[in-house]
Amino acid sequence: MARDGQRRQIVAELRRQIEPEPEESDESTGDEWMLASQLSAEDQQRIESLFEVAQTDRSRAFELKSELDRLGVFADYENRFLDLFKTP
Repeated sequence: MARDGQRRQIVAELRRQIEPEPEESDESTGDEWMLASQLSAEDQQRIESLFEVAQTDRSRAFELKSELDRLGVFADYENRFLDLFKTP
């Protein structure tokens, strides 16, 4: 039994040494949710204003989408943005 535990540790250590370290990439890190909280108060207010305008005038949704993309936070607001186009 003790040998099984040692064997597992050795195998795990060998795998760690052999397998390449993951490279940094453009893929999601799971920290995107923090971006919205890192927006300036001015940017947050602009986004909220654009959502209000787009709610009543859907032709302004493109402006909202452009602003969210420019700030790099569209993914954070995607569901809310898409909700603008739901029929009541």
